[in-house]
Amino acid sequence: MTTMIYSPEFWSRTAFRAKVKTPFELVASTVRALGADVDQPLQMAQWVARIGEPLYQCLTPNGYSDAASSWVSTGSLLNRMNFAVALTNNKIRGAQVDVSSLVGLDVSGNPKLALDRVETVFLGGQVSDTTRATLDKETGDPQIIGATLDDPVKQVNLSLLTGLVLGSPEFQKR
Repeated sequence: MTTMIYSPEFWSRTAFRAKVKTPFELVASTVRALGADVDQPLQMAQWVARIGEPLYQCLTPNGYSDAASSWVSTGSLLNRMNFAVALTNNKIRGAQVDVSSLVGLDVSGNPKLALDRVETVFLGGQVSDTTRATLDKETGDPQIIGATLDDPVKQVNLSLLTGLVLGSPEFQKR
């Protein structure tokens, strides 16, 4: 252990957040990050299966793979994003989330400030330029800003914005 922990490779930049979370790790970390009140865990187990890791159903004797290639595909990434958005919007039966208590209501009128706050709370502000640019574009979406064609910003949809951040590549990695 000492040799491993003190090796330069262990602390290198390439090793930091280099592994993709398994579906189980993703669901568990998302629930924990949001402080979700889950009283029907079967729904979470179903999401783990939908994302690609049905619990206790691995056919090989050595268990599920730890390689990113097993968990990353267009379908699984879409399901990961759908899970995050569904959970933050309280669309999963048996799970309750209060995003505004984590992010604060003082940002509800400013989408850019809301994005900054959500990134700080859930990602520690560690976001790649590509992800930030993509999320910045989304802050102009009418679903995010709660506006109609001619109306100004009414109230930022913190739940949807948080779901998008939790579905980002940075949150997908451990």
